Amino acid sequence: VSKGQSYYMAPFYDQDGDGFYDPYNGDYPYYDLKNEECNRSRDRVSKLFGDITFWFVFNDKGNLHKETEGDAIGLEVQAQEFAFATNDEINNMTFTNYRIINRSTFTLIDTYFGTNFDPDLGDAQDDYVGCDVKRGLGYCYNGKAVDGTGATWHYGLNPPAIGVDFFEGP
Repeated sequence: VSKGQSYYMAPFYDQDGDGFYDPYNGDYPYYDLKNEECNRSRDRVSKLFGDITFWFVFNDKGNLHKETEGDAIGLEVQAQEFAFATNDEINNMTFTNYRIINRSTFTLIDTYFGTNFDPDLGDAQDDYVGCDVKRGLGYCYNGKAVDGTGATWHYGLNPPAIGVDFFEGP
């Protein structure tokens, strides 16, 4: 807490209400298994999603900003990557959810968010990227029908494609 981060990190259900994560007391990572919370308000309780979840935190404090030489803003991003095990197209998707917390002493105005999208489909030397503005979709596909030269990280025949979409903005 002395560094300004949250006392509670990954969301958990606190069965006994003591404020401490203890699975022996019935606490568990907070997946809303009973679907009891709406999860649409700004002050919502954090919860986890998916059948498999990777939860992590990153921020802009603590290191030098060599690329921009700018000052730290003071944003904390609580992130989760998650996926579902299904029998349809959703089974081939990975989702990302960010909870952005302003830990600075000032209000951010005219703020913009973006994402880093640097896909490599097997042999990255023959990939193409683009965007479909109407759909709000970024994509990457292989420029050849056969990907690579047979290396273990090459796809070979029928390489995949990837699309990135923002379902909901900040």
